[in-house]
Amino acid sequence: MSRPMLETHVVAQQLAVICTDRGQHKRTRLTTVTWWRPLKGNEPDQRDMSAVGRHWDAPSANPHGSTLPYEFWCGVCRRNTQVTADRWWRLAEGARTRDMRDLDVSYLD
Repeated sequence: MSRPMLETHVVAQQLAVICTDRGQHKRTRLTTVTWWRPLKGNEPDQRDMSAVGRHWDAPSANPHGSTLPYEFWCGVCRRNTQVTADRWWRLAEGARTRDMRDLDVSYLD
């Protein structure tokens, strides 16, 4: 049995994924991206998205590369934003590099 992430890694950074319908409604959290840093060794940070609230869906497994989109939906404005996995993780990593706390998906479509 593998050990839980918190025993082997520490939270390096978190990014709130939100919707504001381009500033038309209050900030609504859809999920959180978390980067985990290993406590030992030189492994790269690992990343995941919270399933709490479940306002997003990951692409299905695709053996030919991930061209299917992540989907984020807002319960306030009913916006459904689709972003390819490659683009999504580039955006999330870019936000992380800039030390951003939030990424508003309503500006992505």
